[in-house]
Amino acid sequence: MTVATLRDALRAAGRPGPRFEEGAGRERAGASSVDGMTDSDDLAASMTAAQFSRHLAQVIEDQTRRALDRYVGDVGAGEIIDMARNLGQLKARYIGQSLAVATNRQPPSRADAQEMRWMREQIEELELAFETIQRAIASEMIPIRDSRNAPQPGTPGVLRGVPDWPAWNDRA
Repeated sequence: MTVATLRDALRAAGRPGPRFEEGAGRERAGASSVDGMTDSDDLAASMTAAQFSRHLAQVIEDQTRRALDRYVGDVGAGEIIDMARNLGQLKARYIGQSLAVATNRQPPSRADAQEMRWMREQIEELELAFETIQRAIASEMIPIRDSRNAPQPGTPGVLRGVPDWPAWNDRA
């Protein structure tokens, strides 16, 4: 978000914008002033805390979108379904292991406890990843290639070619 668009958005909302002269921001972009403050420091100093918080949220969203384009690219609906399927299988294995340990007449072995701990950690990590992906899809930060209203597929992201991403599934 540029200073001009931020200023226009603030004016449209009926709030005073940053104190910049017209055109002065471009010549001095990133330049330090006499007291060591940069233009972005001046921008932050001219905003209320709530305005600056909204500005930071917008910066984070913009940077996340750029990084997602670079590292993820378009996601196929089948990839999300596969992730959900793998998560479900891991949960079922955890429940089965838990029931087997619980019905055993002897206390669980160290290996049983370590295996259950490993599965629990994997479930928690995959659930967090799955929720993050769902939020990114819902906010349209990740385009779904196989859905009806998805944009045309672009180039795949750089990390998408990592082989065997569900390596945890081979541990059985």
